[in-house]
Amino acid sequence: MQVIEKDGGVLLKMPSNFRVDQVFDCGQAFRFRPVQEGEYEGVAFGKYLRVKHIDQDVFLWPSTLEEYYSVWESYFDLKTDYTEIKNNISVEFDIMKKAVEFGSGIRILKQDPWEIIISFIISANNNIPRIQGSIDKISEKYGQVFSGPDGTQHYAFPSPEQLAQADVESLRACGVGYRDKYILKSAQMIASGEVDINNISTLSLQDAEKELLKLLGVGKKVADCILLFGFNHMRAFPVDTWVKKVIAKYFLNDSASVKSILNFADETFGDLAGYAQQYLFFYIREND
Repeated sequence: MQVIEKDGGVLLKMPSNFRVDQVFDCGQAFRFRPVQEGEYEGVAFGKYLRVKHIDQDVFLWPSTLEEYYSVWESYFDLKTDYTEIKNNISVEFDIMKKAVEFGSGIRILKQDPWEIIISFIISANNNIPRIQGSIDKISEKYGQVFSGPDGTQHYAFPSPEQLAQADVESLRACGVGYRDKYILKSAQMIASGEVDINNISTLSLQDAEKELLKLLGVGKKVADCILLFGFNHMRAFPVDTWVKKVIAKYFLNDSASVKSILNFADETFGDLAGYAQQYLFFYIREND
């Protein structure tokens, strides 16, 4: 793929397996919103970005080549060969072939682990618009403000240390409901080093999960989401109602337990389980 600096941004020439709407609408990220068809804007790692399709190309603005290679190439996981991944996970099952074809432009973002922890604590028993609204309000109240290239104001997600200084009432005013105590306590545990998130990516999946389960508001499913979307543990396989439905319908049966689903995913997809989960989740949610 050719990468060209152009008009204050970076143009990706015909990137494979990359559709902006699928990347941001498959349930993994909450800071990017559609501006118009094929174009999204948002904040990641304290930087504002617009992402849009121009025919078969993708334009990232504002950006330089230096910023692209230091931030966005990794963020959009552009060094990973998704064609090979899709071939490997779809070889045995017709439903997987349909799912990877339907979600052909999905890429699993490499996001800020700390922001993902709080985002998925908020996500429990919640819907996407409310999750997005709460994260925006938390960023505006506690995060660092910065100006975008067009003079508009944007907000970075607050650090653990910043959020640890919050109080329950102010957090609840951000629309997080009963999760206010979970957010505050988790921020305090991480800021103090009681839970060391810098070490989690080096741990085995099981040990990393145990560490995350120390945080209030983090159960098995939320931990798996955090591990997949924040720490790139690609063997993680979050099981929500949509994943239960697709696994029951096409692979196991209606009485399959979460444990049996996890065993099936691990035995069937191994180190590619997280990719398989995203294709299946996106397919069943959009087609059920």
